[in-house]
Amino acid sequence: MVATQQKHKTVIPITKNLISSSFHRLYLHSDKPNTFPMITDIKEIENSALNLNKKDKARLADKLLQSIHGKINPEIEQAWIDEVQKRKESLKTGEASLQSATDVLKEARNRLRK
Repeated sequence: MVATQQKHKTVIPITKNLISSSFHRLYLHSDKPNTFPMITDIKEIENSALNLNKKDKARLADKLLQSIHGKINPEIEQAWIDEVQKRKESLKTGEASLQSATDVLKEARNRLRK
């Protein structure tokens, strides 16, 4: 790691392997040690987010949705997890099967006509 002084800033190049983002350089301000500059340009934020791995993208998406809709009730979240597991198991055992949306809608329209 190489550090150089430039007008009250210490510039430290950090590889992508050390930080899970698309940044190639982070600027550590000497007046605020151990802090990173905030990205305010929406395109930079989008590009950085799109370069995350799937796990980090999912975590970020969850955080963003929580910031819009509020914290998810843990009981409701667990109920949905249980339902997904139940449906997954019923597919595995053959108790249920997948159907295309086209077929489902066609069947629904036929039932409504009767």
